[in-house]
Amino acid sequence: MIVDNDLIFANNQKLTAAKESTNMIDFEQVSPTGGMSGFLSVYFHVTGDVTGTLQFKLQESDDGASFTDLVTIGAELSAPKAGTMAQVPFPFEHKRYVRAYFGGSPTAGTVSAGLVWGRQLNTPAPQAASITSAPVSEASA
Repeated sequence: MIVDNDLIFANNQKLTAAKESTNMIDFEQVSPTGGMSGFLSVYFHVTGDVTGTLQFKLQESDDGASFTDLVTIGAELSAPKAGTMAQVPFPFEHKRYVRAYFGGSPTAGTVSAGLVWGRQLNTPAPQAASITSAPVSEASA
């Protein structure tokens, strides 16, 4: 997975409560789309054990100040361990500003999130067994 610094929502952001990401992405258009891109993905990565619950979300805004939920990723996680990841396709249609939101009731932990080109398909190491991957054949990739 290649990560572009300009497309990072959060990099090892400390959580003590539900919180928006430290960064937002300004797509510099009123109604941006991914164009012909079918491969932009958003990843969420727990980089330090989280105490409490955690819910990954993407939020959008027209003005960069007032945000609403764009998409909720998966179920709320209970005390996810470092190494837990979620990666989903980035929505084709969205508003000008997009950020990550770390919901639930976290009281401690660190997280990262961002946009990437492609998918993370690694097989988890034993110490990060919470990473899940679906088998992908050459024909479906």
